[in-house]
Amino acid sequence: MLISRQPWMDQSLCRNENLEIFFPNRYTENNVAKPFSVCKNCPVKVQCLQYSYATDSIGIWGGTTEYQRNVILVNYFKKNRKKLTLSDARQIIDN
Repeated sequence: MLISRQPWMDQSLCRNENLEIFFPNRYTENNVAKPFSVCKNCPVKVQCLQYSYATDSIGIWGGTTEYQRNVILVNYFKKNRKKLTLSDARQIIDN
C-alpha cells in the first residue's frame, strides 16, 4: 500500500515507531496492543481515521482496524443517513 504523506502526519505519535506494527498479518490481542496504545493519545487520531476512510486503507489507523472502521460506518449510516464528516469523526473517536 502506498501512503500519501500528509502534513498532519508530522504530528502523529507513530512517526517514530516501526510502522510494520500498524499492518499486522492477523489481528490478535498481542498484535494490536502496541499500536492501539500509540494511537490512544495521538493528537491527530481524527485526521488519521478520516484519511483511512478517504483512502480505504488497510491496517490500524486512528486506533481502529478495517473491521472496526466498517462497523463504525455501517452504524453511522444507519443512524444518520449521511456521509461521515470530520466533526462526526471527532465525536466517534471521543466516545
